[in-house]
Amino acid sequence: MQQLFRNPETYFFITEPTPCPYLQGKKERRLIADTRGCDESVVQSLLSDNAFRRSHDVLYTPFCEDCKSCLP
Repeated sequence: MQQLFRNPETYFFITEPTPCPYLQGKKERRLIADTRGCDESVVQSLLSDNAFRRSHDVLYTPFCEDCKSCLP
């Protein structure tokens, strides 16, 4: 088994609701992963397999309560 993390803790954060960039009149929240201290290539692969997207050095996925329209 491959150890993924140098630090056993991985942190996830949820943003406050903001206007949805996909659906007018809706709000979105994002689940953001803090991957510092991780084997980034492995973690990015695992998270991208689970609908996370990457923007610069941030990995996130939409985390809306009543909508999954933009998730695969």
